[in-house]
Amino acid sequence: NIALITASDGFGRDGKRWLTKLAGKYGLTIVADESFGVRDADMTTQLTKIKNTDAQVIICWTIGPAGSIVSKNIKQLAIKLPLVQCHGLPDPKYIELAGRASEGNVMPSTKLMAYSQLPDSDPQKAIISEFVRLYNETYNYDVQFPINAHSGYAWDAIYIVANAMKKVGTNPAQLRDAIEQTDGYVGISGIYNITPKDHNGLGTDSMVMVMIWNGNWNLVY
Repeated sequence: NIALITASDGFGRDGKRWLTKLAGKYGLTIVADESFGVRDADMTTQLTKIKNTDAQVIICWTIGPAGSIVSKNIKQLAIKLPLVQCHGLPDPKYIELAGRASEGNVMPSTKLMAYSQLPDSDPQKAIISEFVRLYNETYNYDVQFPINAHSGYAWDAIYIVANAMKKVGTNPAQLRDAIEQTDGYVGISGIYNITPKDHNGLGTDSMVMVMIWNGNWNLVY
């Protein structure tokens, strides 16, 4: 049995739609369905309702500070259920804002957040390691923008476009076609296979499950 608590904005509504659509397929029963505004400062009313159900886990779908508020409110209400956040929150800022309440929180993430724990056989590990070295040591971006799960997307996008430009130049139609032929590109955020029908190019295997423990990201798969 799962309880949903989702943001009322477009991102939250889309997450709720997919969670509701897929729950039955995976044998999950939704026993609570609460929402909140992304600017809300307290979600204890919604979480108290969830506390009074037979939910076994809470799934929260939001980005930004609201996710940390949900985590803190759960701790304040002494709710002893696991909290699963969405893929938008693997960010040092989340741990900073949620504090001790973030301990034990689980969420999907790109491999970037726990790359050092990957087996050496993982084709992304060396690529990510070099990216982190450049990000932190060469360019010192981490001083102002600590690495989060989204840090690699722009890097991947630029290299995918650059690789296509090397093949066909800058003609828009030819460039688009070349990008849509990207096959097996090993990036920071996954291994890309882009087609005319799939401009995302990433499968579910691009994500891992991580748990916050002792203020760090830990692979749990």
